[in-house]
Amino acid sequence: ALPISSLQGLVESSAALPPWSLRVARELTRCPLRSALLREHRLGRARRWPLPVGVARFLRELESPSRPQGSAAEFIERGSQKRLCIVVGTSDARPEHLDRAKAAAHTWLRDYLPGENACLRPDACEVLALLYSAQPLFPEWGKWTLALPGDLDLRDPKFNALRFLYLWASLAVHHAASCDYFLKADPDTYVDVPGLLQALLKLDASSPLFLGRLTFVNWLDVSSGRRAHGMETFNHGLGYILSTGALAAAEEMLGACAAHFAQKYLESEEDTTLAACLRSVGIEPQELGPTVYDFKADRKADMLAKHGSGELPLLVHPVMPMEMHELHSNWPKRHW
Repeated sequence: ALPISSLQGLVESSAALPPWSLRVARELTRCPLRSALLREHRLGRARRWPLPVGVARFLRELESPSRPQGSAAEFIERGSQKRLCIVVGTSDARPEHLDRAKAAAHTWLRDYLPGENACLRPDACEVLALLYSAQPLFPEWGKWTLALPGDLDLRDPKFNALRFLYLWASLAVHHAASCDYFLKADPDTYVDVPGLLQALLKLDASSPLFLGRLTFVNWLDVSSGRRAHGMETFNHGLGYILSTGALAAAEEMLGACAAHFAQKYLESEEDTTLAACLRSVGIEPQELGPTVYDFKADRKADMLAKHGSGELPLLVHPVMPMEMHELHSNWPKRHW
């Protein structure tokens, strides 16, 4: 067993007594990442693109993402710049994750998936929706799935920030100019896409915007030898937006941040981690608009009754599969 001062010294190697050598500290902090990569290779799960072999190659992919390949990447680049690109993070870690992804794909996402809409909705040609996973969850989802070689799914929906730091790094490097706004949503989040587009009309996509459900977190700093308390904000991981201006401003930082957290804090939380990375380049989280983050099915009628008052939520979370279908069937239609 190591003394607590030595464990803290893995992050700040000179703080340990005696201090760690930089090489030893680096190798020890990489242990969780090395174990995760070995586990993924040994399990041999199907992937559209192979995971880089070895820690060094994997970190290089995080820092300098290779150009995305496949039909999903082509859909992002095809045609004129889109108003909104939606990416829903999916996983097959548990059966309920598959059910949530199917519910989203069959309800609010359906009109915006490539080849599904033929521009039947007035807004359909301005919006592109994709699913994000290392391998399509179902064969028929192949053309909708954005698969990236550095997508390391730790199989935990909460402590899986690395997947999304890397996603944002890849989009920033290769696709930042393809969409005015990029929305990342959880599969159990219901999104009012027409309402979202109306809200975004008032904003300037070239500005570095990070929009979502503004949330507060307390922090405690003991590094200086005395306890210091404070409060910071982040956008809840249920769904948040980055503008093309934000991706352009954060392009270099996102890859570096992904590599840093992969080595030092592998199992970190997506929303607080992304907020910390963006804050390092001066991009602060902002409120998007009405959001329900604690949805209960028995409150559905009260929530939908707000239609016409300007309080109908843009994002609703968490919505289970059966409730997703019912909510979509009853959602008020906006007029264009």
